[in-house]
Amino acid sequence: MISIYPILHLLVDGICALSMYSYFMDGDKAMMYILLYNLCAFALQMPFGVIADMLPGRRRYDKEKHCMYLALIGVLVTIAGSFFSPIILGIGNALFHVGGGTAAVHDDKWKNRRGLGLGLFVAPGALGLFLGSTLYNSEDADLVFLTFRLLSILLCLGLVYVWYYHSEERKVQTKLKLFDPIQIKKYNDDSKKKEKPVFAQKFTKGQAVMACVLCLLVVIIRSYVGLAVNFSWKEGVWLGVMSALYVCFGKVFGGFLGSKLGLFWTSAISLCAAAICFVFADVQAVGLLAQLLFNMTMPITLTLLAQYLPGKEGFSFGFLSFGLFVGFLPAFFGLTIPNGCEFIAGIMCVLSLVLLLPVLRPENKAKSESSENTEAK
Repeated sequence: MISIYPILHLLVDGICALSMYSYFMDGDKAMMYILLYNLCAFALQMPFGVIADMLPGRRRYDKEKHCMYLALIGVLVTIAGSFFSPIILGIGNALFHVGGGTAAVHDDKWKNRRGLGLGLFVAPGALGLFLGSTLYNSEDADLVFLTFRLLSILLCLGLVYVWYYHSEERKVQTKLKLFDPIQIKKYNDDSKKKEKPVFAQKFTKGQAVMACVLCLLVVIIRSYVGLAVNFSWKEGVWLGVMSALYVCFGKVFGGFLGSKLGLFWTSAISLCAAAICFVFADVQAVGLLAQLLFNMTMPITLTLLAQYLPGKEGFSFGFLSFGLFVGFLPAFFGLTIPNGCEFIAGIMCVLSLVLLLPVLRPENKAKSESSENTEAK
């Protein structure tokens, strides 16, 4: 399932880009349609995330199953919206992201992956948007559109099939016959003992609010820089493909290194290195590397906020997605970073790290205490 969700993400974003460029970007209403689509696709993820958290079921199995249903509804609404309206298109996109993203957060927390699965889920979106915005005016655009829609439906069916017939959780439930309340309690207690949350301590409401504000600001900065920086060398389809791939791999590597090195060191290394690379971003190879490094914080901020708000994984995902919409607005209204001033993006990398440090310190402290306890034993 962890491989099906990212492919669906690519296809859903590809359908959205194809639809917007093919049907809704011509005429006097183009700018309004872009604004409406982004408003629905990103800002609506926050209320949808609240709904995802309210879905019934106390066990991980129930939550992930209902999130899967939400994602499947999102895919179908996206396909329907591609025929009719950018508003419906954006709503479908938001539903899919919240369903798939919340399921990825749950899976990461359950298996203590610290953003690995989440990085894999969010990464292909940039590639899907690039493909849709590039292929819409090709000779085979209609065939590409049809292919994306059919593949999306087939993968939805595949997701349901895998869940019901090959899910490890379902096999365990069937084997243990967990319809017995006593066995349900025993299984849940045993499962909780296997979980090792990233943070060892609990957080106050003040700390949770601080984490919300700081992570939101970091996401706004990342969204704005990603849209506002205009590299002088970024011309032609090939360089567009390379740029989209580096953004994609940056999110994957962020989740991977976060699970290996920890969120603190991954953030510190990637943002410091990105700041240096942005200073010399007029060189093509360095500029591409800057994009990769800067996007490594995407799964980290999502994982961090989910840790500070246990039980509100859907809200955490949707709240930070709202930050993507806020960061989109300045670039939409023409406030971009001119060529030759990429060092401004480097300054924003340093600012992002400064904002993240108060949120990352508890994890680093918890790890140090854990190591000391292990040595003492």
